[in-house]
Amino acid sequence: SLVNPEACIALEDMEKGCFKVELAIYIFIVLIGLAVGSFLNVCISRIPEDGSIIYPSSRCPKCNAKLSSYDLIPVISYFLLGGKCRYCKEKISLRYPIVESLTALLFFLGYLRFGHFEDFIVFALFASLLITISFIDIEQMVIPDVLVLFGICIALIYSAYNRNIADSLSGMCFGFLFMLAMS
Repeated sequence: SLVNPEACIALEDMEKGCFKVELAIYIFIVLIGLAVGSFLNVCISRIPEDGSIIYPSSRCPKCNAKLSSYDLIPVISYFLLGGKCRYCKEKISLRYPIVESLTALLFFLGYLRFGHFEDFIVFALFASLLITISFIDIEQMVIPDVLVLFGICIALIYSAYNRNIADSLSGMCFGFLFMLAMS
C-alpha cells in the first residue's frame, strides 16, 4: 500500500491537537472580548462626563459603593446578582452585559474573519470604538470628539502602515466636505 497507516494515525492526532489549539484561541478571544467590553462600559459611563477611565475604581452607579473584583466578572456577575447591585439592591442597566457580550461576539467574529494580528487588532479597535460611540450616542445623544479623533488616528496609522495614506486622506477630506455640505 502507498499509504502508511502509522502516518494516518499521526495525522489524525495532529488534527485533534490543532482543533484543541483553535478552540483554546477562540475561548481566549471571547474572554478578551468580555474584558474589553467591561472596560468599554467604563468608557461609556465616564467619557461623556469628562471623567477618568482609569481612576477611581468601579462603583455602583446608584449608591456609589466600590465594587469588588467578584462583582466585576463580565456578564456572569450581572446574572448572579440578578441584575442588581450587591450593596443597595438597585437595578443595574442591562447595557452592561449587552456591551460585554456584543464585544466578545464581535471579537470572535472578527478573529474568524481576519485571523491573526494586524487586521484583527485594527478590527477589534474599531469595533470597540464603534460600540463605545454607539452606546454613548444612544444614552447621551452626543458623540465625544475625543472618540472621533481616536478613530481618525487609528485609521491614519493603519493606512500609513499599509502604504495607503493618500487614499485615506482623500477619503477623509471627501467625507468632511460631504458632511459640511449636508449641514
